[in-house]
Amino acid sequence: MPPHNQAALQFSASTGVLLSVVVFLLLGAGVLLFGLRGARETRRRERDIAQRDTSAHHSQLVNQLPVALFSWQPGLGFATVSEGISRILPLTASEAVGDTRRFLATLNPDDACALEPVFLGNAQPAATTWLGRTLPRSDGSVAWLQLSASTMVTGEGKPGLIGLLMDVTPLKSAQLELEEAQYVL
Repeated sequence: MPPHNQAALQFSASTGVLLSVVVFLLLGAGVLLFGLRGARETRRRERDIAQRDTSAHHSQLVNQLPVALFSWQPGLGFATVSEGISRILPLTASEAVGDTRRFLATLNPDDACALEPVFLGNAQPAATTWLGRTLPRSDGSVAWLQLSASTMVTGEGKPGLIGLLMDVTPLKSAQLELEEAQYVL
């Protein structure tokens, strides 16, 4: 071969090696990026599953509590109510959601009137603590309830309340017995 053809052949061979290295690097980088993307997607899926499991566990725990947790918004009423309400009042969570008047109807009217401005009024929601009685139950007993609510702002920026309703009948009974015993003395 003439000398100028050898140089061309050498250039072609070194170019081929260089191109092979570049192709190998690009393919390797593509495989690496694909692998990283797949690993990231797997971690994201695992995180989503863990969050759903955590949320489900929290819901189960809340529904087992002997109290009612709630969120309330003006104009909407109770946005959420835990299933614990059915252990306290003759009302299910689905009956209470959106129907504040139905909730208030289960309470002694003399005591419920203190909650009406909070839940039915047009004022800005404010932190509230309330102690009151229910209407007589089917067995004739009356329960003492305590409601504690704090102000909140929803994800849409609207004001509301988030709170807890619990049966405090044993505590109130003990308090009344103590007061009676002190009066006798």
